Amino acid sequence: MECHSTNEVTIRTLGHFPPDIWGDSFSDFGVAENLRMQEYLEEIEPLKEEVRAMLIDESMDCDTKMRLIDGVERLGLYYYFDDEIVRLLDQRFEETVARNFDLDGNLYDVACQFRTFRQHGYKMPCAVFNKFTNGKGKFKESLTNDERGMVSLYEAAHLRIKGEHILDEALLFATDFLRSEKPSTEQARHALKQASHLGIPRLESFHFIAFYEEDLSHDGTLLQLAKLEFNRMQLLYRQELNQFQRWCKEREFARKLGHVRQRIVESHFWALAMYYEPQYSFARVIVAKLILVIPILDDTYDAYGTFEELQLLTDAFDR
Repeated sequence: MECHSTNEVTIRTLGHFPPDIWGDSFSDFGVAENLRMQEYLEEIEPLKEEVRAMLIDESMDCDTKMRLIDGVERLGLYYYFDDEIVRLLDQRFEETVARNFDLDGNLYDVACQFRTFRQHGYKMPCAVFNKFTNGKGKFKESLTNDERGMVSLYEAAHLRIKGEHILDEALLFATDFLRSEKPSTEQARHALKQASHLGIPRLESFHFIAFYEEDLSHDGTLLQLAKLEFNRMQLLYRQELNQFQRWCKEREFARKLGHVRQRIVESHFWALAMYYEPQYSFARVIVAKLILVIPILDDTYDAYGTFEELQLLTDAFDR
């Protein structure tokens, strides 16, 4: 009886991925960063109370208060004033219903209020824009002299639903304006690329801080609060990345899974797009860990496993 031994070599098509550009960028989070986070919190607290006082100030007119609410939300601060904002919007909407949705104010204020109410789920009718048309369903050309109002109209029109022809016309009208040579502000140019409510909230807040600072009518307290909060959140995200990176190193993913790309930062960024608020720090880390599985499986299927191995793996998932 003869025995024949064969040594089969598995040939794999390995992907030649570039090295991780982040390296150990987030490994140096330490005592100094923790102290700075605490300092930010101490600076933020009194500013929060000043803004809260403005929100509950009954002497402030409705249009000004709605602009304040819009600023708070677009600067990424709404989670500090959620109760106050909901209460104010309920009150303002009841008043608007009582007036048969007859909104005073210029194009900017009406479009801003329309967008704010719809984003919060209120049934705001598109008929509030009728007063800005010429009676033939077309918007008045004189409105193009108000760039701020046109940007506000453009963003409001993105919240239209099927059958709202006036908002279809509003989007065409505002888009034509924004694509012309007339817009002079960075906010107008940015809006054309993407309406604010369609973007990643934290990135949109980053852009809006700069836009708000350029606005001569900005509130200094609100602007300062937004800057401090943005910086504090940046440190919090760095802290999460530090913990996430350490968790991956402890499990030796780079050594055990040398055929896959390192997507630690990208996974956290995806999670941040879903939950950016400070109270969801733990959720971000958990979601980031789950998302990290995607590139591991993707690269295993695309650039490592043999057909037979992947068939077994797929069958295991199916079971």
